[in-house]
Amino acid sequence: MNRLGTRDGEGVLYGLLAYGLWGAFPLYFVHLHRSSPVEIVVHRVLWSLLVCLGLVVALQRGGDLLRAARSWRTVVSLTMAALVLALNWGIYVYAMTSGQVVQASLGYFINPLVTVLLGVAVLHERLRPAQWAAIGMGALAVGVITIDDAMNVLDEEHQEDMLRLAGVGDKADVSDGAFATMKQRLPWLVVNLCN
Repeated sequence: MNRLGTRDGEGVLYGLLAYGLWGAFPLYFVHLHRSSPVEIVVHRVLWSLLVCLGLVVALQRGGDLLRAARSWRTVVSLTMAALVLALNWGIYVYAMTSGQVVQASLGYFINPLVTVLLGVAVLHERLRPAQWAAIGMGALAVGVITIDDAMNVLDEEHQEDMLRLAGVGDKADVSDGAFATMKQRLPWLVVNLCN
């Protein structure tokens, strides 16, 4: 198999592992309901920092990290991306610990659509007709799921659930899409080691 085929296979494997992990997180977060979302996110940030610094040392990339830290533009970009990512994780953890798993799931189902649209609008990426068709099918699926959920909660008892469905999902997909767009503008080393 050629190198490109191997990398594509690795990408699919990494994607499946990442989405499998994301799918399993609600099983873990449900046990953290006594901790605040802020506390959980702060722990994630601090432990991730330690792991990233360990990787930088192990891979002997300290010089690259120092060069990135000396660039004002890079520091500002990373700070903005970190704030958006922290917001996204805060929303996600809040949704998981407050029993809004379905609402958050809808947000992350919408996320690829938001990410692609931000890529087109902000990064000026061009999509082929088949890609636009896939976006259209994804949007149609989101619409069907949203309408189905709306029909299930139309009675007065469940109207609050519908508001939560829209609120958590929208915040999660927009903040994650914004982070994905920002990540395209950041240096490879820092983003890939610390993400």
